Amino acid sequence: MSDAFQDLLFGSLSQPVEDTLADRELAVCALNVQGPAVGRAERLADWLTRTGSNALILTELHPSDGGRRLIANLRATGYQTVLPPGWRDARHFCALAVKGFAEVAPTSLPDFDSRVAAATLSSAAGQIQLVGVYGPTNGMTDDSSIRRAAFQRQFLEWLRQNMAGRIIVGGDLNIIEPGHRPPLPHFRDHDYAFYQDLIRLGLRDAYRFAQPEGTDHSWSNPIHGAQRLDHILVSAGTGHLASCAYDHSTRSDALTDHSAILARIDTRN
Repeated sequence: MSDAFQDLLFGSLSQPVEDTLADRELAVCALNVQGPAVGRAERLADWLTRTGSNALILTELHPSDGGRRLIANLRATGYQTVLPPGWRDARHFCALAVKGFAEVAPTSLPDFDSRVAAATLSSAAGQIQLVGVYGPTNGMTDDSSIRRAAFQRQFLEWLRQNMAGRIIVGGDLNIIEPGHRPPLPHFRDHDYAFYQDLIRLGLRDAYRFAQPEGTDHSWSNPIHGAQRLDHILVSAGTGHLASCAYDHSTRSDALTDHSAILARIDTRN
């Protein structure tokens, strides 16, 4: 079935996001969707459109019927999607879905194993670079640590060479900030260094900037504990960060095992 035919077939959702929003504000939602089956994909698409976000960063998508259904439903409600090279053959991938921008120019990427999706968004507010990331998971093994460290080095090098003055990086980075509470000793030094290097590049942790004393976690496991793995990082030049918070209803309503993180940024110069 073609993507265009799917868009028509599943195009019955409401469209709460005004296209004019992009001319003054970037409303970002980042969510790990946990490889949904078709039924859960439809519920996720409805929830995502109702957030009023004009920029979605979706991680842990699978190229399955459920993953394709989620993409098709978002397209049917007016979102334009940006998918990484090789996503159809990937085990999992990151995707962007944006709405209301005059131009969406996908970014040419090196081989990130479909874990990174990026595009330059153009509107009356100017151009903004949006980068979605699904970091390798922390399997608490030496092999897992080696894979994570290699990805982190590759992504930092690409970002240093390609980042624009107005940029947002978000998604399930599978890292926690130094000083995370509760302490989680199975994260390695390179995981904390990756977070700190992103900050050194001029990015702000939107949640920590908006809520310096915030204690939210975006994922929890009886064995591994509560973790703040999902992040939105914003350069100061992007605009005024009006708000940033986690929405835990995605977990409590069994849409996925992660909380969503949402930020609103006034992008007018």
